[in-house]
Amino acid sequence: MNILTTARKLNYGTPFFFARRDILEERYLSFRQLLGDDAEICYALKANSVPEILTHLKDIGSSFEAASAFEIKILLDLGVNPKNIIYGTSIKPSDHIRQACKWGINRFAADSREEVDKVA
Repeated sequence: MNILTTARKLNYGTPFFFARRDILEERYLSFRQLLGDDAEICYALKANSVPEILTHLKDIGSSFEAASAFEIKILLDLGVNPKNIIYGTSIKPSDHIRQACKWGINRFAADSREEVDKVA
């Protein structure tokens, strides 16, 4: 199936995201092979948070990077294990950090001493 041919047949008035699960999976597995088994691939929700894509990535072994409690909740509602989620935005509201901890998130990214102190 040619993606452009298929996309041109669709009648959407605004931009949209077109993806095929088989291609997504093939690219993910290729990336995984290049990085090796010791690497963890964390898909960032900001790239695309369509539930079907997130679920498929979860099912093939992906971990995730979320930038807010709202994104973490999306992942948890889809059945993603909290151990497979990194809370990784540069500035996190304190209430989002507390909520993430209550949900079992224990991995955070920080790019300043102040953010490390806030998470601690």
